[in-house]
Amino acid sequence: MRRISIQSFRSVDVNDPAPGMKAIAEAGFEALDYGFDGYLSGRKISEGDFAPFFTQTAERIIETQYPLKEAAKKYGVEIGQMHASFPLYVYGRDDINEKCFDVIDKTLAVAKFLDCPWVIIHPLNLIDKCGLEEERRINFGYYRRIMPLAAKHGVGVCLENMFGWEIRHALEATCSNFEEANEYVDTLNREAGGELFGFCYDTGHARLLNKRVYESLVLLGNNLKTLHIHENDGWQDMHAMPYTYSCYFSESPESMMNWGAFCRGLAKIGYKGNINFETSGSLAIFPKPTHNEVRALIASCGRYFR
Repeated sequence: MRRISIQSFRSVDVNDPAPGMKAIAEAGFEALDYGFDGYLSGRKISEGDFAPFFTQTAERIIETQYPLKEAAKKYGVEIGQMHASFPLYVYGRDDINEKCFDVIDKTLAVAKFLDCPWVIIHPLNLIDKCGLEEERRINFGYYRRIMPLAAKHGVGVCLENMFGWEIRHALEATCSNFEEANEYVDTLNREAGGELFGFCYDTGHARLLNKRVYESLVLLGNNLKTLHIHENDGWQDMHAMPYTYSCYFSESPESMMNWGAFCRGLAKIGYKGNINFETSGSLAIFPKPTHNEVRALIASCGRYFR
């Protein structure tokens, strides 16, 4: 069953998850994309500062996740995917990177505890530091180092289509080319001897780079395991709900994102994963008293897509 899912950010407070879990279930969501990245920011990673959360043992970290697991069980919400902190790598800092792999190990341990099948771990955008070939070599080495950790915990790892940024202009980045994305996933799975790696298709990132959604999804095929569904104006990564931006000057306004092609692409490949929305941007701009209605509208889009 393809469950309707929403990211935890701005919907579920990890320190007191029960009210948020109840709210998303009442809005019509059946699954959660758990933003585990909230425990460790990119700035902290770059500084090598992993305290206090990730300096705890894995066992202690898992203990902190009991309320989330219990709330999910109580309200019938599956934790269908998780998002690891990012970027869990600092170029030229092996001392920090060793700590990053410890974070990844603990993140995957939590995913196993939560019965979460997939963790999204961003590929590394390093082209401005080392060039294309070296970036590719580092990325393959990075995921090969993650491979035994994922196998140990029995949790799959999803790569994601990324974008770069330069003077208000989105740039191609690691796995934004879906043939390259397949090469990563297929190579890593072949080396792992099983389906340990998959792909998360981010509609907003694809929109920024003017990717043709139907063709992209068909190309990814069975490698596609998770989704980050959101919309933007083609210029900024806004994480807005579908149908927020339209060609309003047209006689027949259409969404900036071709959602019909998106659904046809998913149907063509027989996608079995969750229909997951990464739409915290819409919650950010609406007043808090309206959030239940906003979430209900997003869930309604999910049922329409399904």
